[in-house]
Amino acid sequence: MKEKESLKEKFVSFMKGVASIGGSLGPKNPYEGLKPEDVDAKALRSDWEAVGNDIRTATRKFQESITPTPPKK
Repeated sequence: MKEKESLKEKFVSFMKGVASIGGSLGPKNPYEGLKPEDVDAKALRSDWEAVGNDIRTATRKFQESITPTPPKK
């Protein structure tokens, strides 16, 4: 019985190690260690970059839709 418990403990310990390796390889919180106002500024900048990208995409699509295509030969 003791051997079975020991095997279980080893397995649990192994799985915790695997999980900790996987967790350390994944992305951490990019805002960790920043002041709240810096986090807000980064989020606000990201939001406005997304708005700008949307406007650029819409403008390009609109321009393509009104540009005449040459006749096919």
